[in-house]
Amino acid sequence: MCNIKSFSQLYGKSIAIGSGDGTIRFWDTQTGDPKNNQFTGHLQEVYSVALNPNGNYIASGCSTGIIHIWDADTRQPIKTLNESKDKFGFARSIVFSPDGKTLFCGTDDGIPLWDAHTGEHKKILTGHTDSVATIAFSPDDKTLASGSMDNTVRLWDVDTGKTKTILTGHTDWIEAVAFSPDGKTLASGCRDGSVLLWEIDP
Repeated sequence: MCNIKSFSQLYGKSIAIGSGDGTIRFWDTQTGDPKNNQFTGHLQEVYSVALNPNGNYIASGCSTGIIHIWDADTRQPIKTLNESKDKFGFARSIVFSPDGKTLFCGTDDGIPLWDAHTGEHKKILTGHTDSVATIAFSPDDKTLASGSMDNTVRLWDVDTGKTKTILTGHTDWIEAVAFSPDGKTLASGCRDGSVLLWEIDP
């Protein structure tokens, strides 16, 4: 049995799961059965998996910091990002921008952004004082939420890259963040098992 590290739902039909053995495996969400396809190429645990909006690319990040962008049909890596393992550190969480053009990644050193087509590093969002463990976009695509090992949640303006709000209240590091469908509530899950709900001012 593989050690599950991350997962991403693919259009409600499949779930892509990043594994402790360095593979990405797929399950049918209707039957619960494994599919006969997997991506191999990472040398360490796959901690983050994301699908781009068009469904033709999958991004994955591992504990070495290396990020692969895969062709979803051929299962071959077409881009490798952050090849210098010491540049940003652990790729803990990864998401495509809503337009699919930019890849955001929560790392030990902030939230670097890459051009998803060329692989060019664009910039990095900094402010957290410890590793960024989880990131998520708001439904209106204007805000990025990040949870960190510094026990805080930050809300970022996607256009400017500046911090909008710092949310404090957790007593341990944040492992998950998620917006409600209407974008008015943010949930943050903590390592100590607690979940806080935040009212988001539009």
